[in-house]
Amino acid sequence: MNYYETNIIIKPTLSKVEVKKLVDQVVDIIKKNSGSIVHQHNSEVKQLAYTIQKYEKGYYQILEFEAPPALVQPLEVFYQREEAIIRYITIALDKYAITYNEQKKLSNKISTKSSSEVLYDKEEKFNKKNLNIQSTQQDEKEQESK
Repeated sequence: MNYYETNIIIKPTLSKVEVKKLVDQVVDIIKKNSGSIVHQHNSEVKQLAYTIQKYEKGYYQILEFEAPPALVQPLEVFYQREEAIIRYITIALDKYAITYNEQKKLSNKISTKSSSEVLYDKEEKFNKKNLNIQSTQQDEKEQESK
């Protein structure tokens, strides 16, 4: 059994229910072929980097799964036949990619602060460093004057 990650871009004209049905079909294919889903990331409609089949937006779906190597071909045949999928890629993950993905998931779970809170914390640390530098410079000037 190998670890794989498949990224799918689905047409933005589909409803969320239709997208969920399509993703459930992919998950069923994986499970029927003795695979298991490790991680699934669903996203809203996002802007594409470039136009694909006259679409400028699409639903991004990322599935990380464990399966035998023979599963990849039927999965990609399904992607090719499904008209709602405008782009896909399936890659085999090595041990470094697996550990990276696990660390990324852990950091996402730990990091519950909003981006504005993170920026505030960074600004606060920067200000503290500046205060420490200024106080050490004043101490040095006082020692020189003595």
